[in-house]
Formats: sequence, structure tokens, C-alpha cells
Amino acid sequence: RQAGLSASERVAVFMPQGLDGAVVALQVAGACSLAPLRAGTPAERWPAVLEGLAPAAVVLARGAEPALAAAAEVLGIPVLDPELLFNPAAEGQPEVEGEGESAGESIVIATSGTTGVPKWVCHGQSSLLGGCGAMARSLALSPEDRTLLAMPLHHVHGLVSALMMPLASGGSVVVAEGFDPAALLACLAEQGISWISLPPAMHRALLDQHGRTPLAAGHRLRFLRSGAISLPGRLIDELRSAFGVPVIEAYGMSECPHICGNPIDAPRLGSVGKPVVEELAVVDGAGEPLPVGAWGQVVVRGRPVMTGYLGAEQGSAAAFRDGWLQTGDEGRLDPAGYLELRGRLSERINRGGLKVIPAVVDAALLRHPSVREAMAFALPHPTLGDDLAAAVVPHPGAGLDEQELRRHVFQLLASHEVPSRIVVVEAFPRGPTGKVQRCTLGEAFAAHL
Repeated sequence: RQAGLSASERVAVFMPQGLDGAVVALQVAGACSLAPLRAGTPAERWPAVLEGLAPAAVVLARGAEPALAAAAEVLGIPVLDPELLFNPAAEGQPEVEGEGESAGESIVIATSGTTGVPKWVCHGQSSLLGGCGAMARSLALSPEDRTLLAMPLHHVHGLVSALMMPLASGGSVVVAEGFDPAALLACLAEQGISWISLPPAMHRALLDQHGRTPLAAGHRLRFLRSGAISLPGRLIDELRSAFGVPVIEAYGMSECPHICGNPIDAPRLGSVGKPVVEELAVVDGAGEPLPVGAWGQVVVRGRPVMTGYLGAEQGSAAAFRDGWLQTGDEGRLDPAGYLELRGRLSERINRGGLKVIPAVVDAALLRHPSVREAMAFALPHPTLGDDLAAAVVPHPGAGLDEQELRRHVFQLLASHEVPSRIVVVEAFPRGPTGKVQRCTLGEAFAAHL
């Protein structure tokens, strides 16, 4: 308010991961419209990012990101030092009555860009808090609970599920300055952490660290939560065995942070749980509802759904059909109302007219005892259109042979689902939250192919 900003104005925030960044994010989101910026953005991209966001101000510490500061100066956007927000003696100006209700958005957050160029998603405050409340109830969260935030806040999983949801349920949050598995394991015991939410890759790293430095006895951990993509069944079993607590799978996306979650008292293996959004359906290509057990596109409707994409009216309109958000994910409901997913519809591979679902190939490869991670992906082919390849990461010390892996998958899948090439790699290229962009793997592993 001292800087002359109102609830209806958008403020971009660039802060390092850690307590200060979490405090600034909450302050800005409570007073204006928050747009968290992604660390690691190429310097030449900042002008386009700011032009697209059109913020009224940028919160940026002196010397933190010179290219961002320079872009803001060229565009005439004021830069606010976060120290301004840490001054306890500062007296803010009172909000104009009714101003908050008229604000069109509370948070503008970028998608992960898994299927292309990231888009800016707009959420209202009531929609965010409504979704947080529904998910918190399914997890039976209370003021006695404490979580550990170890994810960046430019991602909806970190900002909404790991920071806003526990605070909205009256609990507390311990904020880590980065993802250090050894430090996080020690913190789980020392700080009395009762739950933690991480994507699959970070859960795997935490499990590996547990093998070296087990979680101390007397901890308060009561469950592990996973979001982003489904956990492999074997990893769930290993996490349960190591930590001795339930593993709760959930499902959300930037456009609707909380869609489904396994109830804490009745989690179901291989499922992302029951809907926490008001309405969920599985539909065919024409948008008609499908019967229980049939695979189709997951669509949702209700308060936690975004209001639209920033500056992209056509894209916003295309994301909805008859008021339902089209998630682009393929799923099916079982008779008890639990949802099972098997990947993005856009990731389906057309191999000479035969459709391949990469997630099905991933699952078959993961059944090999020496395979730790697996990802199938498309390669261009002169006559088939697309050919199928896969990359695997072995367990430490395990040896893997390409033809042995192909023989293994031939026993589990139809012949058109068996990759022409399976390359063994040390690691997958990942984004800040551990997510792998399947569409980039052909280029990333070109040297192996």
C-alpha cells in the first residue's frame, strides 16, 4: 500500500527458495495479485515474460537477477526491494472498502510447460482456498499438523499444496532453502514434521537418502503425499516399507491445483483417489460421459478451477467445453469413485496407425528388477510417422542390456508397444520440481540414438 499498489494490481516476485521467499509470496498474495517468477529463466526471456505479465511492480532484491532488473527498467516497471516488506515499523495504507472483492485474480502462475510453452494461469482467492479446504479435509489436516516445504514457489505444487493448504487448515510450515535429502530427513525428526508433499523424483531421492541415513526414531511423520504424476507401484511399496507410513497419491494441475486425493483412511494403490473438486467426469472425444471403467478424458468443473489463461482468450476458451475444464489427461473411474490415470492424451504415440500409450510402456519397463526409472517417447520416422523409443535409469550397481529389456517388454506388451530402441542413461533432464518433459527426450538423448 505504501508503494501505491492496490488489490487489483499484479506484482511479479523473484525470490530465492526459503523462508523470505515464502513470506513475500504470502504478503503479496494477500495484498495484490501474485505472479511468482521462475529462477533459471534465460536472461533473454525476461523482457517477453514481463511484457506478457504486465505487472505493476517487480519484487527483486538488489543484485539478485540483473537481467530481470534491466528488463523492468526498460519497460518502466518499478522494482521493489523485499526489505520493504520485512520492515515491522512500516504502516500500510488501509484497503479501500470493496476493493478486494473486485480483484479479478489472486495468483497468476505459470504451467510447467510439460506439453509446450508455459502459459500463465489465473486463480481467484476463493477458488484457491476452496480447493485447499477440500484437499485438507480428505487428509484430515488439523492445527496439530506441520509440513516441510522443500519445493520452489513458482510451481503450483509448492505454492498451493505445500504452503497455502497447510496454513489454511491452521497448521504450520517449516521452509527449506532447497532440496537437500540429507538435511530434509534430519529436519523431519528435529522439527516434528507430520507430513510432506513432494513429486515422485524427490520422493525417490528421499528414499535413497533414507537407505544411507535412516529417519530417526520418535518422528511424528504420519503420511507422505505425492502430486504431479502417478507414483510407480514399486516406489510406493518401498516408501511404505522404509518410512512405515501411508503414501497418499493426489492429482492436480496448474489449471486446477486440487482435483483428486486419496482419503487418508482409505488410500487405494494405483489410484490418485476420489474427487475433491465439486464435479469430475470421464468423457469421450465428443464430450459425452463414459460409463464406469471406460478410459477417456478427465474433465472437471467447480470452484478450484482457474478463471482462464492470462492474455489468451482463445486458449482459455479452448480449455473449456460447456463449462468443463478439459484436463488433457486420460483416466477412468472405478465403481467406488476412485480415479486411475494413464498419461496425457497429447503424449499418445501414433506408430504407423497403431496407438501407443507411453505410460503403459513405462510401467512394463519398471517391472524389470534392475530398472529404477523409465520413460517412453516418440521419435520421428520416415514411414511410420512416429517410432517408439525409451530411456531407462538403472538401480545403482545394476547392469542393463538393451536386448534383454526388449525381451522383457515383449512378454508384457503387444508387439507395437515394444520400443525399437531402449537406451540406458544415468539420469533424465528435469525441471526445478523434478518433472521430466517427455516431449524433449528424443532431442536430449539424440547422441544415444
